[in-house]
Amino acid sequence: MNVCGISALFFGDKHLNMTTKWQADTSVIRGISEFYGAIAELQSDNVEIALNHPKSFDKNSEITKISNAATHFRASSEALNTAASKANQMITSAPPVDSIGKESMELWANLDNYSKTFVTNIDAGELSNLYQSHGAIDLTQRIANLGMSASLMHLNQHKEHHTKGGAVAEFK
Repeated sequence: MNVCGISALFFGDKHLNMTTKWQADTSVIRGISEFYGAIAELQSDNVEIALNHPKSFDKNSEITKISNAATHFRASSEALNTAASKANQMITSAPPVDSIGKESMELWANLDNYSKTFVTNIDAGELSNLYQSHGAIDLTQRIANLGMSASLMHLNQHKEHHTKGGAVAEFK
């Protein structure tokens, strides 16, 4: 799967560093995964208990979920920054990045901004509104859709397999 959105074919064999490309892809996937880990923590949180009950085990448990969400958002941000760094390493060793690559990197930066905003809000004792959460979730879907489109393009429309080796490619 390609999430990076920066075409390996674009750089050509002479400039290609597949390890760096895979690291970028992997970091984007981790960034999205950590983002969803944060959303899962917030989804499981009973905000009414966190806000309205006096100090109790239940309240502390609910506040811990919010704190865990902030940890996931921070990890998401870190992974997205790693992805951008790896993508920039590829770009500096090749011609200017293609439009898919530029769009992908812009989307990563936007998701990183959401994660940082969510952490800032949590650190201030607030939760982001649903419009922000839904906007960020929509953004993750746009990142994945763009990456899948790029993946098909990169593999020259070999839609059924990850390599040109097709079904006979073995990893054992």
